[in-house]
Amino acid sequence: MDVQNVDFLKDFNPDFTANKIRVNMHSDSNMLQLSVDNEFVKKEFKKLLAHDYILGEHINGVSYFQKRKTFALPNPELKTFEDLKYTIQDSVEQRSYRSKKLVVLFAHFSASNEATISKRMYFNIWQNIQKELVKDTMVLRIMDFNLSHGSGYINTVNFPDYEDQVQNLISFIMADQKIDKKNVVFWGSSKGGTGAFYHALLGDYKAVVVDPILDESWYIENKNDNHFMDGLRTTDLIPKINKIINDSNFENKKFVVTNSHFSFNYNSLQRVTKSDFISKVDIDMPNAYNHLQVVGYNSKVQSVTLLNISLDEQLQNALY
Repeated sequence: MDVQNVDFLKDFNPDFTANKIRVNMHSDSNMLQLSVDNEFVKKEFKKLLAHDYILGEHINGVSYFQKRKTFALPNPELKTFEDLKYTIQDSVEQRSYRSKKLVVLFAHFSASNEATISKRMYFNIWQNIQKELVKDTMVLRIMDFNLSHGSGYINTVNFPDYEDQVQNLISFIMADQKIDKKNVVFWGSSKGGTGAFYHALLGDYKAVVVDPILDESWYIENKNDNHFMDGLRTTDLIPKINKIINDSNFENKKFVVTNSHFSFNYNSLQRVTKSDFISKVDIDMPNAYNHLQVVGYNSKVQSVTLLNISLDEQLQNALY
């Protein structure tokens, strides 16, 4: 079956083999928006997510869902690799003899619950980043196209090889552009920090990450699972992270920008196994008392500085 029309108020029984499911919610609000305050709606919404459906639009009271693998996005700049969507921004050349470099940007969480994917899974972050970086640096932006708002680039019940595909994409870009691993740095904040840190550990890449969410427990218990991942993805990533650290012989430095005055994410980070290749940078700002203030303007200086140090051997040699 290609399309199934179902009524949420009358014998709601979606056929999960259908490519597209249209759910009549009898409301101007889409199914995601209604699920925020209604546990029954949330339960049924997450069943659709578990069966690999993506909410794409809401028209005349009907929420439109489609299988992730067949979902076509209208952005002409988007490229496809396996099941991933990404863009690549060419470098601003400065000196022809300098080696190409690559920054990989992992998108943060969007607070939007609109049906429009471009608003809910926005990934064109830090648009002017190349003005902040050493020249000859390309920028790879990977869309976190999964579940309702993404999964932090981590495997989920519906996308069990997500992590492998992310690693494969980065390897593909490096090979295609002839970029050495020592010239690759990951960056992300919040949910993007989750992906950047995890994948930097998984593949031993350099990274600069800001206040990564390594344990979803607080958000499930205090924010009513506002990331919509409970039961669909591993809640606490730290045991997996510690296993990677214990099983690895790292060669590349990972910087984690955090704030000791914001307790939960900072405390979660303290549970990560210590390594000479993981350095914590505490912005130590009492007035940046919540997560959003840590990942925003209060940490930009640290991000830009550490990215350039990680990218430029001349800066590294001058400092060490």
